[in-house]
Amino acid sequence: MAFPSWLPLGLGIRAYYTSGERTLIRVHTVDGEITPYPAELFFREYEDFGIFDEIGCAEARGHVLDIGAGAGCISLFLQELGLEVTAIDVAEMAIEVAKDLGVADARAIDFFDLKGEQFDTLLLMMNGIGFVGNLAGLDRFFAHAKTLLAPGGQILFDSSDLKFADIGTADLRKDKEHYYGQVWYQLEYKGVKGAPYYWLYLDPTTMRDRAKKAGFTFEMVREAAEGYYLGRLTLKAH
Repeated sequence: MAFPSWLPLGLGIRAYYTSGERTLIRVHTVDGEITPYPAELFFREYEDFGIFDEIGCAEARGHVLDIGAGAGCISLFLQELGLEVTAIDVAEMAIEVAKDLGVADARAIDFFDLKGEQFDTLLLMMNGIGFVGNLAGLDRFFAHAKTLLAPGGQILFDSSDLKFADIGTADLRKDKEHYYGQVWYQLEYKGVKGAPYYWLYLDPTTMRDRAKKAGFTFEMVREAAEGYYLGRLTLKAH
């Protein structure tokens, strides 16, 4: 039986929240490597934020759409700053936890199903923009983001150039039909495996070029080691 891709994530988050058990969510790559991630990562306090989390929160403004919010740790911090926040995630159990923790507006919804609202900041932390899966998905993201951005709005995201990191992309580097930042993953929690999916890591040049074609301006906000960076996208003035 094929389970939804994000079910293991939701199970791990709920288990940690309800029992305090130090649960591990395992990430499988196409190379056969398995990387365990502790569920408490999704419950971190501000003092445990990475530098990009800190800067992303500092740069957020207005009504914020926290995309891929998980258990809502970033949404909760932004609420403490006095910002209006809408947290979304496709992992339903994670969103239930976010609600319990106090996120005022937390919804189990796909980004592409969100319509009829506008936000000043679209926020995608922890490589969150990778959910688009491939370059065609990125173009689709740009098109839908335009419908959700208020005038003068921004998209804040972090990603990385996999030329500087080795996280299971060897096969795609050899496959000329795929962009090398398109990575195959599968989540597992206590033997429950979700359906495999692709996650997209974007080098700055590719992001800048694709964004420009879609009518966005790319700004490098901060760079770090191993190709990691925090970027901002804004719509070009007409």
